[in-house]
Amino acid sequence: METKVKKEEIVYQDFLQIRKRDLEAPNGETFDRESLMRGEATAVLVYNEDTNKLILTNQYRDAVSGMSLEIPAGLMEESDTDPKQCAVREVLEETGYGVNILDIIPLMKILPAPGYT
Repeated sequence: METKVKKEEIVYQDFLQIRKRDLEAPNGETFDRESLMRGEATAVLVYNEDTNKLILTNQYRDAVSGMSLEIPAGLMEESDTDPKQCAVREVLEETGYGVNILDIIPLMKILPAPGYT
């Protein structure tokens, strides 16, 4: 038996969405959960063969009130038909490096924080 969704509502909608659900466990116990919904994204390890180094980006992140050293990444847009397309755009936007879509090798799919996203 699975956990059942008894009620669902969107309590916030903007750049991200917060969803609240009332749930019922297989044993009949009821509980609620809130989830942060953001949609699909890509993250890219960019290797520069000329310098033998990974390319990173330094970005301000309000959640930590400061700069964060990161790999290039970003949300898929409606116009993206392929995660590789998003990856090419994000690398260019965040690092200034142009990458060839044919050189992108998908490594894995992950859920970065499945407890709340």
